[in-house]
Amino acid sequence: MTGTPFADTRIMNTLVPGTGANIGMLEDYSTKLGDTSGKPGASKVSFHWQDADFPPVVPNNVTSAYNEEGGLPLAAFDHAVDLEIPEEVRSTYVGYSAGGSMLGTGEREGLDSTNIVHVAPAGTGHNVGGPEDTANPDANRYWIQTRDDPIKAAQKLGGGFHSRSLWEGGNPIEVMGATRLESGFTDPDAPSSLMKGHLDYFYPASTSALNITGVVDGSSVSLFVKDVEHTTYLGTKVVRSPIEDTPENYVNGNLKPITTASLEE
Repeated sequence: MTGTPFADTRIMNTLVPGTGANIGMLEDYSTKLGDTSGKPGASKVSFHWQDADFPPVVPNNVTSAYNEEGGLPLAAFDHAVDLEIPEEVRSTYVGYSAGGSMLGTGEREGLDSTNIVHVAPAGTGHNVGGPEDTANPDANRYWIQTRDDPIKAAQKLGGGFHSRSLWEGGNPIEVMGATRLESGFTDPDAPSSLMKGHLDYFYPASTSALNITGVVDGSSVSLFVKDVEHTTYLGTKVVRSPIEDTPENYVNGNLKPITTASLEE
């Protein structure tokens, strides 16, 4: 925990870690929390929540067991924090990987937050098939994920354990209406540092980390750069990613920021 929850708290954020999280990784995840919480202040409090068992490796998470065992204590934690801070606090929960579906399950059990940030989640939560299945259907929901993150397989195939059903899957846009933010670059000034895979979302000062901070603080974020469909000279259609094809066009401040206030109206 960084800061102290009290009557003058205005911002609260909590990180729910992912697959492989254990007592030996507390320092690592505390660093990740610090790199995405923005500047500390007297009116801000941040938590790394790990009061449950997490799957040690991906194959251990092919059932709903970890979601169900962690969802209720996570909701209880949120309720306990709510008793210490004002009702109007801007609160944000960040769920990463396996922690993303555990967070969604916690929402089903009563966790109530202003903002939910899905960071490459295994799904939206066991038996969670839409905002109506959560304690706060009006929460602002965001999604950050690289284009090649292998966890998309879990979002498609693990729906029965990590969302409402196998047929619906666990895509945060399709299921929860989330706004997708750009994962971008590990170094926003270096075109060669386009973020890939599953491991770098909390890299200090990366596009992803800055977007998480923007949600936490209620400042600004950069939206996902959408794919574009082109027609070849043969008449066939191909889909291309502009940021992958020409990353140099999106560095040095060229990922245009948008205020969270405009997204949360």
